[in-house]
Amino acid sequence: MELASYKDQGTQVFALKGRLEFGDFPDSRDITGAIESGEESKIILDLTELEFIDSAGIGMLLGMNETAAEKGVTMAIRGAHGYVEELFNVFQLNTKFVME
Repeated sequence: MELASYKDQGTQVFALKGRLEFGDFPDSRDITGAIESGEESKIILDLTELEFIDSAGIGMLLGMNETAAEKGVTMAIRGAHGYVEELFNVFQLNTKFVME
């Protein structure tokens, strides 16, 4: 997985590219750090260029979302499509996240 971070109208956006799998946990530290700091009121995970996500990746996103809720941070998903969008629908993750 490749990870890019930028600000968009005052919101922290993390763009994920490629495949989100079990081995990517260390690469997600920037996202979890931004959530845990509580400095941002909203964080967007842009999945436009994410091609694949495994069960560990889904678990990681759910854990991040739970931590964000505890910190009062809104975590939104943007651009899920194809296989990733299908998984979100099958597992009803679109009810757990703010979808953009």
